[in-house]
Amino acid sequence: MIIQIDSGDDIVITMEPDLIPEKIRLLEEKFDNIVQYQEKNVTLDMNSISHLDSLLLSVLIRFRSRLTICGRTLRLVNCNEKIINSIRHASLEDYFLN
Repeated sequence: MIIQIDSGDDIVITMEPDLIPEKIRLLEEKFDNIVQYQEKNVTLDMNSISHLDSLLLSVLIRFRSRLTICGRTLRLVNCNEKIINSIRHASLEDYFLN
């Protein structure tokens, strides 16, 4: 996972391809650090993610919720059709796709 803080308003995170549960735990730790120690909005580049399973989705929901509480936003970009369909199937399109 590449975390890049740009000169604008966002921290841009390029997700690793097909995260396994152990890596998702590390991702959640990185997200915790961002919430605690950064003050910028976050953009997740989902280009290398081929599918969205329930574990990753729950991590994204928690991360977005924590950012929202702090007055910040989470944007998902470069989502493939499978990811978009998974988000819609979970009825979370208003939560992630706006």
